[in-house]
Amino acid sequence: MSDPLKAQATSGAPQRYIVLLVVGTLFVLDVLMRPMMPTNETRYLSVAWEMLTGNHWLVPFKNGVSYSQKPPLLFWLINLVWLPGVTEYGARLVAPALSLLALWLTGRLADRMRPGGDFGNAAIAVLGTMVPFYFFAGETNFDGILMLAMVTCAAALWRIGATPEPRLLNWLVFGAALGFGVYAKGPVIFVHVMPLLLGMRWWAGAGRFSIAGSLAALAVAIILVALWLVPAYVTGDAAYREATLWTQSAGRVVNSFAHARPVWYYLGILPMLLFPWIAIRGFWQVRPLDNAEKFAWLWLLGPFILFSLISGKQPAYLLPAMPAAALLLANRWPERIGKPWIVADVLVIAMITLLVMPSGALGASIADFLDLRLAIVVLIPLALVVAGMMRRPGLVWLAVPAIGLALNLAYFIGPAGKIMSPVEIATILAEKDGRIGHAGPDYHGDFHFAGRLRAPLTLLPDQAAIAAFAKKNPDGLIVGRLTEGVRPDWAPQNTVRYRKKGTWAVWNIEEMTQ
Repeated sequence: MSDPLKAQATSGAPQRYIVLLVVGTLFVLDVLMRPMMPTNETRYLSVAWEMLTGNHWLVPFKNGVSYSQKPPLLFWLINLVWLPGVTEYGARLVAPALSLLALWLTGRLADRMRPGGDFGNAAIAVLGTMVPFYFFAGETNFDGILMLAMVTCAAALWRIGATPEPRLLNWLVFGAALGFGVYAKGPVIFVHVMPLLLGMRWWAGAGRFSIAGSLAALAVAIILVALWLVPAYVTGDAAYREATLWTQSAGRVVNSFAHARPVWYYLGILPMLLFPWIAIRGFWQVRPLDNAEKFAWLWLLGPFILFSLISGKQPAYLLPAMPAAALLLANRWPERIGKPWIVADVLVIAMITLLVMPSGALGASIADFLDLRLAIVVLIPLALVVAGMMRRPGLVWLAVPAIGLALNLAYFIGPAGKIMSPVEIATILAEKDGRIGHAGPDYHGDFHFAGRLRAPLTLLPDQAAIAAFAKKNPDGLIVGRLTEGVRPDWAPQNTVRYRKKGTWAVWNIEEMTQ
């Protein structure tokens, strides 16, 4: 497989160490300037915290119940960082660090696809400054780790396709990468890998695909996963076994119990996913494809189509496919750019219009969440800066980092940082650890790590459960939303503006009869 990418030299791309330094610095600032975000970061940090305090090393727990939605790799890594001592910032930097590794490996893969030149630098610059990478890979989540696993799988497959006589060792390395992907986020790695594997005859040529090699790789992946999964099945309860076998894999495909969206959802958010690079001239032009572009298109379109057909959809689900988009976009570095500043100006004007809406549900919600004067002071200069960057090909890659830095400043200076932080409520609850009820049937672990709670919150789905809990815990607390759902019928001790869904409250049971 000798065909290189048939593109002009990507001269002018920034050096990769500059991009890695910029993105890495922004990731650190992101962690330092904004709070742990509900519900993902608060939930996953709480699961890691319960793994540590309860010695649940095989089967993760959330609020005292086995947590089957994700494999334990992220929680293991967080606890590894916690060996010297438990820190919020250290835990929240784990996933961004792995995403940076995926960014660097994408550049290495690009170097192998097109030896010499500047293609690897361009690929890193594009991927590191795409909206999905900056906003999803920088938070405590599983999609950045899955992206690292997918880049590793893609590099192994490219090596197999590029070798005149693929050796069994290459297939075994691919199997190890596939096993790592299962540890990262479960069997969803196959959605990303299978289009590349099954399409190998198309992008690598006849004779490259090997049934024996594929089976050997699958065997390695199964063996690696079984090292954890078999003991977890033995020690986990029946609900955990059923969930890991069906609910969290095939069940999500057939009928999503969360994030269900229409089939056209990803097509609708595609401009956001590819911003600002979507405006590069020629990206959508049809032309003969060489092997490397076939590889990248399969990597991108395969998951895009499959996830569109799957019931549950989230923008971050496509993050592991974004390195493929970066490879294709880097093949048309901004010397060929059209007029992307128009895209930037329209985006910023739309943001300002939403922020200054004087009335209406949307305007009122944003006004409560963000200081409008601060937003305008930040956004007007931001509009000018981003528009200026988009007019200069050599600065296009800095557009998204500029937006991200502005948003971090808004979190740090404005009320949003306090509103999204669980710390105020968690500090109140910590005084009554073990005697806390949650008004409502669902609790996502918002306060466990923030308050360093060790006992589960008792779920109180109705008034009868609230009354029974109050009788059993006369000096306890109940936490829940004040504006909706089940709640105690006496006045709360504290009310706190938390999250975008209204005011939360803490009820002191001792005040019930006062």
